[in-house]
Amino acid sequence: MVGIGQSQNYRCDSGCRPSGGLCERFVPGNGFDYEKGVNFSTLITREHAESVRSHIESGLFQGARLICGGTRFEDPSLSPGNFVPATILADVTAEMRVFREEIFGPVGCVTPFSTEEEALRLANATGYGLAGGVFSRDCARAHRVASGIRAGQVYINSYFSKGMMESPGTGWKESGIGVAGVHKYMHSRTVFVSLEDAPQPPI
Repeated sequence: MVGIGQSQNYRCDSGCRPSGGLCERFVPGNGFDYEKGVNFSTLITREHAESVRSHIESGLFQGARLICGGTRFEDPSLSPGNFVPATILADVTAEMRVFREEIFGPVGCVTPFSTEEEALRLANATGYGLAGGVFSRDCARAHRVASGIRAGQVYINSYFSKGMMESPGTGWKESGIGVAGVHKYMHSRTVFVSLEDAPQPPI
């Protein structure tokens, strides 16, 4: 959830396409519990908030299943603003708009898979390639899958690393802006591995 919730998912490397079945057990908390230090803020403009809502509606129209969120806030203190609740869409397929496009909002699109090969095929079935993530207790498997993800940054058992600031930070496919010299003929990749029992998001 850090991948879709941090900065309201308005990040270039946000993780908006998780895969698997954990979404069935997800219970959203109160995003405005300031006493606990939670501050789930607004999107930057009304136009962008409407764009995010349009993606949610498109996903539902194309057959995605709503797990949580997805509706406008009814609280009169929130409804006039650009607030979009954390939204989880399940049963998302690679043909859907929410799978193919960057949403840049607090929306997680969950696609189930059965095999490692299928997971890699889904991870790479997009025109973008800035960042991806792998969660596994099997270190060898995690590195094997990370090497197959066509992205410039791959996180293992986390979705952020302080080392990101010192990494090349290059993107692949439509996420790349080009490099110079011999690097034009290379694809760089940085793999970040978290060894913490419970990785914490950046403060």
